[in-house]
Amino acid sequence: MSHQLRRLHVKRCGRGFTLVELLVVMAIMVIVTTLTVQGILKYGLRQQYLQFATGVQNAITEARSKTLAGINDTTYGVYVGTSTIEYFSGTVPVVGSAANTIIEIPSYINATSSLTGDIWYVSFARLTGVPSVIGTIEIGDRRSEAVTTFTIYASGLVQ
Repeated sequence: MSHQLRRLHVKRCGRGFTLVELLVVMAIMVIVTTLTVQGILKYGLRQQYLQFATGVQNAITEARSKTLAGINDTTYGVYVGTSTIEYFSGTVPVVGSAANTIIEIPSYINATSSLTGDIWYVSFARLTGVPSVIGTIEIGDRRSEAVTTFTIYASGLVQ
């Protein structure tokens, strides 16, 4: 009887994994790794996009805040172009001026504005903060198809 147990033990220990089992495990690992890497990449792309969109919203809010505060005794505004978004002082932008704070629009971002009067910029009135135009500014990411729309209301509120 001990001889039979020894033989069973040898058979069981020498068995190992089959090629099919190894291939199935490797296929599952490849699928899980691919999904994980894609998720991490999409997260990184989304963070880049959100950082840009937040920067645009902050520029608009800062323009209104500085105007209301009367800093440098002038008004401030934001110009939305096809390749740049520019934070400027005064009521009308001088596009590309060295005095402007220029935010380059990355190639994967699409920025459009639908402001009253087909004007590409908004500036704010001193003391009241009322915008020169109302409408929306839309920031889109071509890679992830994410879109953020900022609405400029008649009160000057930007959401």
